[in-house]
Amino acid sequence: MNTPLLLIHFNRPDCTRRQLEALQQIAPKRVWVLCDGARKECRGESERVQSVRLQLSHLPWKCQVIELYRVENLGVCQNIASGISWFLGQVEEGIILEDDCIPSPSFFTFSSEMLARYRSDRSVFTISGYTGKPSELEIDGSYCFSNYFACWGWATWKRAWDCYDSEMCGFCDSQEWKLIRHRMHPTLRQRLYWKIIFNRILDGKTDSWAYRMQLSIWKQQALSIFPKFNLVENTGFTNDATNTAGLNALQVRRAAIQFPLIHPELVKADGHVDRWFEDHIHSKSLLVRLKWIMNKLRLHLCIKSEQREQ
Repeated sequence: MNTPLLLIHFNRPDCTRRQLEALQQIAPKRVWVLCDGARKECRGESERVQSVRLQLSHLPWKCQVIELYRVENLGVCQNIASGISWFLGQVEEGIILEDDCIPSPSFFTFSSEMLARYRSDRSVFTISGYTGKPSELEIDGSYCFSNYFACWGWATWKRAWDCYDSEMCGFCDSQEWKLIRHRMHPTLRQRLYWKIIFNRILDGKTDSWAYRMQLSIWKQQALSIFPKFNLVENTGFTNDATNTAGLNALQVRRAAIQFPLIHPELVKADGHVDRWFEDHIHSKSLLVRLKWIMNKLRLHLCIKSEQREQ
């Protein structure tokens, strides 16, 4: 595969091993590697980070590798956002995978084709491989457009990343946020949810670059591409994960997409798909939220039971 690839890893050697095993059959020719530094207060993390870097320094296929290994820990948002800027400062477009993302081989073909097809369409910002849906999206073509964004296996262009709103002006500017809210969040549930999310980021309680990217897409009235089938499996829903611990409900198996692709007639957000993302992934409908709470409660009880047995 010739499309540039950025791998973002940190402190989970098992995730690194599984992903590299999956990538070996694709054998990307140009690979950028980003790894944050260990946190001094976390016992044993320095050794885990070194184990990850050792694997990344000896990729099991022949390719060009460019490394950025942090000396100090920058944290999720600063490390990844500046790392993507570093990557897209050297290439005009590319695919981005975090350590717990295991893509199907067709994800790379799909992403590369979409990068080429929409290279000059400034209304399209990202290509996501992860849908979060166990079944296929209810669309006619091979993919659709959405106002939402998913970062677990995705691709983008430098021209899109240049619009990344790191200061969250789209939320902090009351007039700008009013326009976004009116356009994107018709219900009180949605408005409260996103206000809480973005305030948590501003307060430093949530360390997220991905929500900032979502805000950037809304601010620019841009679109994301989603395949009909989920093409990426996230294996990182473990208790030592930085941002996905316990979110087992989002662990969806990967599938393959068929070629040649059937293209949508219009470059326009699919309202049904947008509602699915909002109701199931983000603010969640009442029924989905009840199921979500029950799953988290069951997980909590299982962890407590295991702790008692130990």
